Amino acid sequence: MKRIFSVLIIAVAAVIISSCDKTPAPGQVTGSVTYRDRSVGGIEVIFEGDGGTYTYTSLSDGYFVFRDIAPGDYDVSCKFNGRYIESVLINYEKSEHPHMVTIIPGEKHVRNILIPDNEDLGWDDEEEDEE
Repeated sequence: MKRIFSVLIIAVAAVIISSCDKTPAPGQVTGSVTYRDRSVGGIEVIFEGDGGTYTYTSLSDGYFVFRDIAPGDYDVSCKFNGRYIESVLINYEKSEHPHMVTIIPGEKHVRNILIPDNEDLGWDDEEEDEE
């Protein structure tokens, strides 16, 4: 009987240990990039931090999505036509740093990005009205 009980305890312990995933579940971030009160595409959004570097170029409606981001702290920056441009997160949590986001395991985050009006994207007023 002791032998059966010992085998049972070992089996239960093995199941419990194997079900404990030591890797935290990845997170997801979605949002949009805004410039001069409208969403803009073609902006390269870069998350760089604890879990590596992730990049995504915003779609024509400004939308971006990062799936399967490792949990941790990330600095967020943007590029347009190969150069870094000024930008800030306009809805961020758990940080007062306007360029940092904390990815919490298994959570979905919304982080919209604002490019200040004074940033020059090389557009003139006519081009902006056509887009």
